[in-house]
Amino acid sequence: MNKVFQVSVVTYAGIAYQGEAECLTIENQDGELGILPEHCPYFTLLYPGKMVIKLRSRIETWIYGDGFLQFTGDNCVVLTEFAENIRDIDPAKAAVMEKEVSEKLAAYRYKTEEEQSELRKAQKIARLELKLAKSQ
Repeated sequence: MNKVFQVSVVTYAGIAYQGEAECLTIENQDGELGILPEHCPYFTLLYPGKMVIKLRSRIETWIYGDGFLQFTGDNCVVLTEFAENIRDIDPAKAAVMEKEVSEKLAAYRYKTEEEQSELRKAQKIARLELKLAKSQ
């Protein structure tokens, strides 16, 4: 049997995912990070991106918001604003959301830097949702 580690994805709303993984791939500020069992202890900031959890023949792809990842021992915890499995994404809704956010950003001169930053984050999430929803 392959070695595994525990993964918990925790959001403001509660536990989005809890289970075993043979491999977890996640995007962080430096690029893409792969975690395998017995990985050295690790802590990193997360920005909105994609996470892939692999266990045997099952592969689950998630999108997530800002947060943190901590790996110690054989336990990986992802604390994030939100997490959504791509199988739950409606491509039509994702397309509408991406269009609305892009239109708001087009009028950025009317926004503060903080509002513009939040809109850019929302745009990245919407584009990622749309891309992953179409790839299913």
